[in-house]
Amino acid sequence: MLETEAWLEIADTLVAQGGEQYLTLGNFDSFRQKRLKKLAPQPAWRKKFNYYRAYYYLDLVKVEELGPVPLPFPPLLPRIGTDFGEIVPGEAIILQNVHFEFDKDELLPESFPELQNLARLLHQQPDWQVSILGHTDSIGTEAKNLDLSQRRAAAVVAYLQAQGIGSARLHALGQGESQPLRPNDTPENRLINRRVEFVILPPEK
Repeated sequence: MLETEAWLEIADTLVAQGGEQYLTLGNFDSFRQKRLKKLAPQPAWRKKFNYYRAYYYLDLVKVEELGPVPLPFPPLLPRIGTDFGEIVPGEAIILQNVHFEFDKDELLPESFPELQNLARLLHQQPDWQVSILGHTDSIGTEAKNLDLSQRRAAAVVAYLQAQGIGSARLHALGQGESQPLRPNDTPENRLINRRVEFVILPPEK
């Protein structure tokens, strides 16, 4: 719709995915990046301009904390674990692109898509129990690495709880530097060793 004589109200609601720190509103494209549309006929007083310009007036912006809100998960998929491949109870699966602030247990935003995939899977399988395993490289003392891995596993558990997964189903376990996948002799190998895994616990007999 092209309205040249009156304001046109546009309203929307955005729901954060988790981990966002800022809300920035505005038009940040350069003039060359904008897609301008000619309007014809133009008033006589406007003919010296090639294009109409549009103005945005931002009003009634409100940020509210909704608390833990489960994501809108799709119905049960015909094949369990399509985001993670075949899942065998008791076998560890590495969570890809789950990263933390250096030497801290604060999740970085790039971790959220993978953790949302895991939350989706757990919503689809409400009877599953899961262990979250934290691992570090060998930089630092063994005690410090064990503590850091435990806190990182707990941070993942807290994120899943915020997505509506019951706390009784989640178990955090730090492994420290005890289970490396590669020798801790290069930055690349240490990056591989710093990881978070999940294990679906076998059903109790």
